[in-house]
Amino acid sequence: MFRNALRATCRVLRQSEEVIERCAAKADNANKFTEMYSLHRTVLPMKSKSPVIDPTAFVATNASVIGDVEISTGSAVWYGSVVRGDSNYVRIGTESHIQDRTVVSGVSASSTGLPGSVSIGNNVVVGYGSVLSGCRIDDNCRIGAGCRILEGAHLEANSCLAPGSVVEQGKHIPSGEYWAGNPAKYVRKVGEHEKEENLQYSRDCTELSEKHAAEFLPYGTLYRQDN
Repeated sequence: MFRNALRATCRVLRQSEEVIERCAAKADNANKFTEMYSLHRTVLPMKSKSPVIDPTAFVATNASVIGDVEISTGSAVWYGSVVRGDSNYVRIGTESHIQDRTVVSGVSASSTGLPGSVSIGNNVVVGYGSVLSGCRIDDNCRIGAGCRILEGAHLEANSCLAPGSVVEQGKHIPSGEYWAGNPAKYVRKVGEHEKEENLQYSRDCTELSEKHAAEFLPYGTLYRQDN
């Protein structure tokens, strides 16, 4: 009789343990929908080279910065953009912005014979969906959305590109000129008021990037309490 009671007690305990394990598993699965998980790597070392990003710079959570890349004070790599320094280095100056869905990449070799690295100066804004390969962009330039700048191209300071323009390999755009088209051609001089607007726009983008950076906390918004 005692043995039967002991067996019954053990059976109940085993069943209780199974119930507890099932409940714990369900709780874990439920947390997957409330906690913030992401396997995406925003910063990725490559060939012993790691990106160097200023603490004041902003890199969006779904952007990628890879290899030999330096990003200076107040600059930003926005959502869905990729900056690749795996084949050659990329340097981005102060308060410059790589807007959403843009690709910037160095190239190992250029058919122009010019360096395949990418140099982007200060207060430069590269518009949405653009592609830059092995080129040089000097200070205070404005690149319209959907532009393509090919290897060896050089945009001097205060120059502008209209949206959708294509700058061919090795092309040189002098300072303070506005170009447009595919292939891009000279249109007119950039006015002084436009230069000031471009500078102010880059500063506005920096201010906006600071607000975005402040929202990316180490815990989910589920735990956030607004006053």
